[in-house]
Amino acid sequence: MARAYTNDLWGAAYLINGGASDDGFYYFRCWLLGLGRDAYEAAVADPDSLADVVDPDDGDLHEAETYGAARQAWMDVAGADEDDAYPEPREPEDLVGDEWDFDDEDEVRRRLPRLAAMYLEG
Repeated sequence: MARAYTNDLWGAAYLINGGASDDGFYYFRCWLLGLGRDAYEAAVADPDSLADVVDPDDGDLHEAETYGAARQAWMDVAGADEDDAYPEPREPEDLVGDEWDFDDEDEVRRRLPRLAAMYLEG
């Protein structure tokens, strides 16, 4: 999860999901881990590679479901139940990479050209 804590991946999440709060970006990274090692490594190296695995017609499906799987696995291993506190995720202190405006369509097209072609009009 920490390796995927980058500005460019947040920009991809923002574009794909039509926005991404702090929690939304966390859930997006859970979803990304659920895609498997090859897709994860490709996306960390080049977020625009997500164009190979997303479909704009799927809607907002690129989020939270995998988080629930991790919680269930923790409960199984720890012998915990629904009432036990699930450990809070630890985020790195700083996002990796330069900050940029996810609402600036020219910047999105420059940084994520394949995804922009899929999600932006014109």
